[in-house]
Amino acid sequence: MSGKATFEIEDKVIEIDKGSGIHIPPKTKHRILNRQSENLEFIVISEPTTRGDRYDDPFEQEV
Repeated sequence: MSGKATFEIEDKVIEIDKGSGIHIPPKTKHRILNRQSENLEFIVISEPTTRGDRYDDPFEQEV
């Protein structure tokens, strides 16, 4: 796990550094972005499985 992640969770923006974690309640709209020049590596644990809780525009991100 490395880098800095930017999470958009409904109407909030949260930045997470290496070694940190975040809990997103089920059915909460969210997405993860890498707004840094370095690679972002992270682990996702999802229970229950994800269904319809992610924003659906991965190619509209600003790099």
